[in-house]
Amino acid sequence: MEVPRASRRAGESGVVWLRVVVDTRGLPKLVQVQRSSGHARLDEQALFAMRQARFKPHTENGTPIEVEVIAPIEYLLD
Repeated sequence: MEVPRASRRAGESGVVWLRVVVDTRGLPKLVQVQRSSGHARLDEQALFAMRQARFKPHTENGTPIEVEVIAPIEYLLD
């Protein structure tokens, strides 16, 4: 994931662990920080990006179901 400009200038990097509930349409229904990167800007950027994401719905026996996952979002400085 691209590091926000202000975070890059401040030398901030890290991993944000997000708890994501994906609904039967593949849309993020709930997005929460499970474990912070230690930098509010990176945490907010990860939340924003995940809320914009779209997924292929998970199915069981051909029926879409809601799923919960823990997703790491990594911000590295080049």
